[in-house]
Amino acid sequence: MNSNSMLLAKLQVLNGNQLKILACVLMLIDHIGAILLPEITVLRIIGRLAFPIFAYFIAEGCKYTHNKTKYFLLIAILGIAMMIVQFAFTDELFGNIFITFAMSILLIYLFDELKKEILNQKINALRQIGWYSIIIIVLVIYAIICSNVSIDYGLAGVMVPVLISLANFYKLKVDMAEILDNKYFRLILLAFGLIAVSIVYGGIQYWSLLVLIPLALYNGERGKWKMKYFFYIFYPTHIALLYGLSLVL
Repeated sequence: MNSNSMLLAKLQVLNGNQLKILACVLMLIDHIGAILLPEITVLRIIGRLAFPIFAYFIAEGCKYTHNKTKYFLLIAILGIAMMIVQFAFTDELFGNIFITFAMSILLIYLFDELKKEILNQKINALRQIGWYSIIIIVLVIYAIICSNVSIDYGLAGVMVPVLISLANFYKLKVDMAEILDNKYFRLILLAFGLIAVSIVYGGIQYWSLLVLIPLALYNGERGKWKMKYFFYIFYPTHIALLYGLSLVL
């Protein structure tokens, strides 16, 4: 390991749990600004860093989960439950971030199946064409949905975890690991995704690119505490509490 690599390793001091806790705090600040204090723009600026962190770990979750169906259903069911809660308070149907990520996960799984076909030594061109066709059809359906229904971060947001997960394709023909560390390749792909989201939504969304700093400090470890379900519960709980406060304040 050369001196530059050793320095980078020393700087990577944040584990997955710490980054997710940071994302929860940032998200809470963002939603306080959105629901209770919409006149304080700085709260929404700070909150721009939450989505990319969660998107990054959604891509990692798809890579490491032992049960893809369970992972997808968990995110999708939470999204539907949140839609019901938000509808109860706002009388509007809104595709929350869990819906966005459920759409991302399904597309990532389709790309995973395509990768298996490409890596298969007994290449079946017809099957590959089939998977390409399915992915294109799903993308068209997503585009139609996002054009007619309010989905958090829209189609561009759906594609952010998908872009990050494409780093897993680096072994197909060119071993990108010889050019870039896979982690930093993922961050580059994340940056492209965030730029796309910022172009679509403009304004304060460009602040989201600052998230590359804490994510560059990620050491690749989950952390000692098992906090998986805390992060899933935190989102609906804090949203319900904030909407409840908005009714009495």
